[in-house]
Parts: sequence; C-alpha cells; structure tokens
Amino acid sequence: MTQKSIKRFIYAGVLGVAVMVAPLSCKDDHFDIQDNGQLGANATLTLWQQIQSNPQLSTFANILARTPYFKDEKHPIAGYTFREVLNSNQIMTVFAPTNDAFTLDDIRYYDSLLNVRPYYVFLRLVGNHIARNNYVATGTGVDNIIMVNGKKATFDRAQHKLKELTFIQSNIPATNGTLHLIDQQSPFAYNIYEYIRAHDIEYRYLNAWLEAHDTVFFNASASAEAGANPETGEPVYVDSVYTRYNSLYGYNYQPASQDWEMYHKGFSESLESEDSLYIMILPSDAAWESAQEKMTPWYVYGPKYFDMTKIDDMVKDDNAAKKAMIREVPDTLWKDAITMDLASPLLFNIRVQPRSPIQTGVWTLEDFIAKPLQKMLDPTCSPRPIS
Repeated sequence: MTQKSIKRFIYAGVLGVAVMVAPLSCKDDHFDIQDNGQLGANATLTLWQQIQSNPQLSTFANILARTPYFKDEKHPIAGYTFREVLNSNQIMTVFAPTNDAFTLDDIRYYDSLLNVRPYYVFLRLVGNHIARNNYVATGTGVDNIIMVNGKKATFDRAQHKLKELTFIQSNIPATNGTLHLIDQQSPFAYNIYEYIRAHDIEYRYLNAWLEAHDTVFFNASASAEAGANPETGEPVYVDSVYTRYNSLYGYNYQPASQDWEMYHKGFSESLESEDSLYIMILPSDAAWESAQEKMTPWYVYGPKYFDMTKIDDMVKDDNAAKKAMIREVPDTLWKDAITMDLASPLLFNIRVQPRSPIQTGVWTLEDFIAKPLQKMLDPTCSPRPIS
C-alpha cells in the first residue's frame, strides 16, 4: 500500500470543521413554532410567494422549485419540493441569495446536480439557507441557529448578519416566517461522513461499508402530529421526521445476537460530529483491497463454533453433551473484524490525543499540516506462518 494511495487529509475549513454543529446522525427535522420576533401581522403572502414574486430571487426560486424534500439521502418525498415546503404552514426563515450570488458556472453546476444527485443541492445550497422557526433581525444579541441541513450558523440580530454575510434586505414578513436577502451564498463545509458519501465513486468500499450500517427510521416522537385519522384512529403527521443512525459510531457497533454473545467494537466516534476536530485518512479502493489482502492471513478463525455461553457448566468438558445441547454457529466474524481493524485506526480525534508520554499538551491541526505522516505500513512486515 503506498502513501499516495491512502493519504487524504480532512481538516478545518474543508471537512472536519471545528464548530458547534448538531450531528446529522440524530438530526431532528421537526419544526417547533418559536419566534425571536412576531410573524408579520399584516402579511398575506407565504415565503414561497414572496420569493417567487421577487425578480432578484429568480435563480434561487427556480432551484427551490426543483429540489425535493428528503427523508434521507436516498429517499426524496415524491412530488414534494421546497416550493411546497415554503408554501405550507411550517414556520421558517429563509436567507435567500439573490441572483448576484450565482455565477453562470454556479447555475450550470446546480442544474446538472439536480438531474443526477439532487440531495447535494439540498445539502450544499437549499438546506444551507433555510432555518426552521422565525428569526427577525431586531434588538440585540447573536443566536446560534440550526439550518435545515443540520449545520449551525450565527444569526446577528443587531448587525443583520448570517455568519459574516450582511443582509441587503431584512425582515420581509410572510404568513409562515421571515425572508432576508443576501448577495452571496452562505459558506458550506462537509463533515467527514458527508465528504465520503459525496465521493462514493472514489471511495466505493468505504462508502458501501458505512452505508451498510446506516439505519433510517420514522421518529414519531420528533414528528408533528395534526390529529388522527377518523377511520383508523392512527396519528396523522403534518411533518414526518426520519432519523438516520449509523451503528459504527458506538463503542459496540454490532450488538449481541442469538448467534454471538460478543459485541463488535466500533469507532466510538461519530464521523458527523462537528463539535470535534478529526483527521481521517481515506483509503482509495486500491488501498482498501491491498490492506484487506495483507490483513486476511492474520485473521485465522475456525469455520464454526460452539456457543459456550449457552452450556451448563456441568457439561462443558463433555463434547458429546455439548453437541447434543446446542447447535454449531458458523463463523461470520473475521470479515467484520478485518474491516473495522482496517478503518478505525484511520480516524484520529486531535483534541483528545496526547503528543507522547514525554511531551505535554495534545496534538493540534497544525501538527498534521506541518509534518507529513510517516509511512503507515511497513512493507517488510509479513504475517506469521499458520501452523
């Protein structure tokens, strides 16, 4: 495995962003009707109607009307775009980029992306400019707000700013929220999970492994009920929240089952946590294959096992009694063990790692940028002979 094939750094300002951001793995997409200002009492237009009727926002309006609302990355809600979202009774604040915020290349890029990977238009652009709840630029103070893509941003009420972007027009009232205009696109940065998923062609094996441990489920407790179905009595939801959880993030990523009492060790870190600072080395497909080939001879497991935890102590030394009492369990552990042992050392939490036993303090991002990593694997190392 060469350094070139395996080294790919993710660092602050690009991917592993050191800002306080709600992790997407437990993203809560429901809306609570909260205000830092009253909804416009005299408003007659929805947010969508305000945007659609403003000629300065024609580019953004076109993108909104074509961007689906997603349960998760692979599950858009059919026939439901952000035109419908912003025309509904959901309370939101839109920080709308004007036409001046888009170059011709931007427009071509988003148009192309909408045709092939619309989720990333939501993630990078649409969801990065809309927040649930109503935020009016009045009074003083700075609020930390969560955008609908899960990213956090600062909202300066006194200075009329989102992050460092000053509004060119503020506090346009709507029946379902408030509209602010900005003449630049709000900066976006991937977290590590998002970067890997966005580059699924380059990192096919890593992507497939992460995706296999994703679970998406309907989160009834976080969804907003709008009464009950009169025929069935089942709840009707005006806003359905789907939560994605990746089991690799836990200390144990695969729970004990009827076959295996043993837990499998996980990352113990979330690739989506943006309140930490990570370095991760992303293995290319070639590096992944090479590493698995080198590691496989070291992982010598039996083809099947007896589950000793289900045997009475009195018969543990009696093979005939053991076989009569329990079934044999085929081995399914070695591939999982290789994959986790391959990937977990590639993730490094900078803020909690001591430099060395004789040094003080912890590693910083600058240490990794200034000093290239040494060769990761010793090519002269070979597995022990199997007897």
